Amino acid sequence: MNRIAGLASALLLAATAPGCALLTKSAPLEPRYFTPEPPTDTRAPSAAPAELALRLGPVTSGSEIRQNLVVRNAGHELSFSEEQRWTEKPEAYLRRALSRELFEKRGVKRVVSGPSLTVEVELVSFEEVAAPGGAVARVVATLIVHDERVVREEKTLAVEVPLEHPTQKEHADESVRALSTALGRMVSGIADEVCRAPAAVATARNGEPAEVR
Repeated sequence: MNRIAGLASALLLAATAPGCALLTKSAPLEPRYFTPEPPTDTRAPSAAPAELALRLGPVTSGSEIRQNLVVRNAGHELSFSEEQRWTEKPEAYLRRALSRELFEKRGVKRVVSGPSLTVEVELVSFEEVAAPGGAVARVVATLIVHDERVVREEKTLAVEVPLEHPTQKEHADESVRALSTALGRMVSGIADEVCRAPAAVATARNGEPAEVR
């Protein structure tokens, strides 16, 4: 009985000790939500050919692209932030921005039925990349333009925007800013490719991603 009483006393003292893990509660997770809205481009976009009409098909993304902000380290390891998240999956922002760029800003005629040129886009990367020379925001997308019979263009486009050197507290905001800028450049690059005359459409050389500036 003395042994049992002694053990019970020891447990009671441990549970009531200051800073005891049994009584300490971790701070609740409070995610921050962001929208990567592309900045307003003051440059006049290239006008679409007057006869150009097309359908905006599926805009999809890889399974690793989620609502969590993604960071890729130098060793190609992906980490997903539980504290910083997008309000939607990133391909939703890409689709809306591309639709606005093509049909509202550049005046492409939108096809809703019947045979037509169709644009399909897959978002391959939407992430911050931690590199020795400084972090960058990277957006990579694959563009396919077809006429329901023949693929007229198939190209991979890549955009990288350096992050400035924020404090740890400002890092998430700077990452979102850089990704928003990269998304805007990607949308402009895709629209430029789509608005070319079909005879001028070319694939990327040697299968390498074409850099968007």
